[in-house]
Amino acid sequence: MIKDMKTYFSEWFNIIPKSIAFQLWKDKDKSFSVLRSDGTDCYADCYNSWEEIPKDALFGIEKIIVI
Repeated sequence: MIKDMKTYFSEWFNIIPKSIAFQLWKDKDKSFSVLRSDGTDCYADCYNSWEEIPKDALFGIEKIIVI
């Protein structure tokens, strides 16, 4: 388990509140990522229901990195 998930994932994602992620889910917009405590992530569309998402997950939108 990652000690500070928010700091870890903030390098690659803009962290969004759970309430916004839930509203997106209800609106059938699953373009956000589920950031899991084991350090992995996946798009929300990998889940069939909101209840399948780990309770301790964070949520994020991928940052656009320009090189």
